[in-house]
Amino acid sequence: LQRDQKPETYLGYGRAELYANSDELAADKPFNYNLNDSLAPSEWSLGGNLQINAYQSISTGVDAVLRIKFSAKEVYLVMDGPKEKSVTLKLNGQPVTSTSSGGSDVGADGQVLLSGARLYKLVTLLAFTKDAVLDITMPQGTTINAFTFGS
Repeated sequence: LQRDQKPETYLGYGRAELYANSDELAADKPFNYNLNDSLAPSEWSLGGNLQINAYQSISTGVDAVLRIKFSAKEVYLVMDGPKEKSVTLKLNGQPVTSTSSGGSDVGADGQVLLSGARLYKLVTLLAFTKDAVLDITMPQGTTINAFTFGS
């Protein structure tokens, strides 16, 4: 574990830490969250219509966004969602594809095809990177549980 590496991050209110929208938390019911544009290191934010439950968050509207500022070489996310739907990724504002920082679950078109509840490898960087910002845009019905990181 790299010294500054982002620790595992849970995306439900039961174990959430460093949640930038904590002042708007509406537990166990759909709410329209405002995506935070400036995150401190290791913070995360939600934007759009989502429901935050104890151990996961669920997109209840189209194009909900999860943003996280991380320090790591690899990013993984446990998620689930409607079969054959996909999420898209941006790293520091640039699209992530299979040839541009994408992990093994990112296709050439930059789509991560949802194929059941599991750990998805989203980002693989050439080297450990500090304070990168990842945006994940999700279709309605996507469940996000926890991030893990690798160095």
